[in-house]
Amino acid sequence: MEIISHPNPDYALKEHLINTKNRALSKYKPPKLKYFDVNVVEDILKIICLSHDFGKTTNYFQRYIRNEKIEKKILKKEEKKKNLEKHLKKV
Repeated sequence: MEIISHPNPDYALKEHLINTKNRALSKYKPPKLKYFDVNVVEDILKIICLSHDFGKTTNYFQRYIRNEKIEKKILKKEEKKKNLEKHLKKV
């Protein structure tokens, strides 16, 4: 099953992330920063663009975006993951 980011037509997540990065870089104008290397700021922008939709890789979201039946088992598993992530952020 290909991981998609948007339905109708199915738009591959990988393609979406790359296009988002390319769009952002084409509009990016390096700021005049005293303490930061412009290349570092550009690299941070790339990382943000390439990782902004990682939540779409979950089984829950992939079923949701395809209008498939979402089983309670999957919901519980996703809920446990979220709770664990919240807990780890507090630590």
